[in-house]
Amino acid sequence: APVQLLLFPIGDRAHKIALNLANNLKNINIRVVLDIHQGSISKRLFLGRKIRPYAYAIIGDKELCENRIEIIFRDHKEIISIE
Repeated sequence: APVQLLLFPIGDRAHKIALNLANNLKNINIRVVLDIHQGSISKRLFLGRKIRPYAYAIIGDKELCENRIEIIFRDHKEIISIE
């Protein structure tokens, strides 16, 4: 089955949040992949897009400070709260 959401955490704190989010989404049958590779975000995005996810999200310090995540779909973007 195709991946519905690909998460790219940046940093340890973001990794913990992304792991928790991924587990919660998996519990409601959303197919999530958590990218744990090292390297630049541009390289990770390039490699991640090869699996053609329906949507992806980058979770870093900015997103954690603003308590929101921007989910980028194939045809639009949405912002969700992570409070």
